[in-house]
Amino acid sequence: MDVLGISLTDILLHLANLLVLIAVVYFVLYKKIRAYMKKRSDEYRTAEENIAAKTKEVEDMKSEYAGLLGKANNEIARINEEAAVTAEMQAKAIIEDAKKNAKVIVEKADGDMRIEKAKMKAEFKNEVAEIAVDIAEKILMREIKGEDTEKVIDESLSEWLK
Repeated sequence: MDVLGISLTDILLHLANLLVLIAVVYFVLYKKIRAYMKKRSDEYRTAEENIAAKTKEVEDMKSEYAGLLGKANNEIARINEEAAVTAEMQAKAIIEDAKKNAKVIVEKADGDMRIEKAKMKAEFKNEVAEIAVDIAEKILMREIKGEDTEKVIDESLSEWLK
């Protein structure tokens, strides 16, 4: 039977060819393509798992570094506090030394002043002695009268006080 120029045997032969072709493609190519696709899928899954593991590892490291950074900041703060306390203690020690040195200087100046005062007293005694000698000379050059003596002493003392 020929319908439109195609016989039933042609249709059956074409159908048989199609089934053979499908069977050949299935056994020859499909298994290889399926194995290749499974391999690619496994590679992508493995890559995703590796990326997830690396991401988790990075997050863990980030957390660890954040903790270490916090500890470092705490350590820096502690060191700064210790440095401030040490600086304050050193400042107090320097002030104490300065006070001690000032006290020594004041005591030395006081001692020097006493020595200078003693020297001035000695000089004063010498000057008084010289004045007394001058007075005595002036008194002895004149006639000795009580009024003259007092006048000479007053003049000498006023001269000396200037």
